[in-house]
Amino acid sequence: MFSYVLWMIVNVSFGRERLQFIFTFVIIWPLVGSLFAVLLSSAGPVYYGGVVGDTSIFGPLMDLLKHYDNQFQDSAFGIFPLNAQDMLWADYLKNETNIGSGISAMPSMHVAVAALLYFSGRSISKYLGYGMLVFLILIQIGSVHLGWHYALDGYVSILLTWGIWKFCGWLTDQVYKKPVVFGVNQSAEI
Repeated sequence: MFSYVLWMIVNVSFGRERLQFIFTFVIIWPLVGSLFAVLLSSAGPVYYGGVVGDTSIFGPLMDLLKHYDNQFQDSAFGIFPLNAQDMLWADYLKNETNIGSGISAMPSMHVAVAALLYFSGRSISKYLGYGMLVFLILIQIGSVHLGWHYALDGYVSILLTWGIWKFCGWLTDQVYKKPVVFGVNQSAEI
């Protein structure tokens, strides 16, 4: 994600597509990642047992992930998200709020950003779009199988991101129709 964002920021040759991406990226974080995360807040599968008290539903998934992680305990191939999930849960139990410490699963920012990369990549090149579609699918599957999200969290994120992408496309068109430089309308493109 960070590489793609940096690439879009510095690559001015993409013009309109670049501006639409930047608008969307800046808007999805507070809107999807904060506002909708509060309005639709839920604990993901990893936290289901701790919140509801029933480990029979997602406990087997988490046990399996911990089993695989234990096999790679002294290597670089462990399942890193398990450590992050434990740290987030510890912050929740202590009622601490730190940067990135929320446990809301709905909607998924993992999937929202991957969807944005797909929409953006598709607008630049069909081949880049195909690559980003594969990335989006892998992130959606991984977010569910690692216990971060329910599948619905990702689907909602894709729809919200698509709506914001469309709005930012309209906004970008407005900027490109009548650019203003030093308070004077110009007819040339930006």
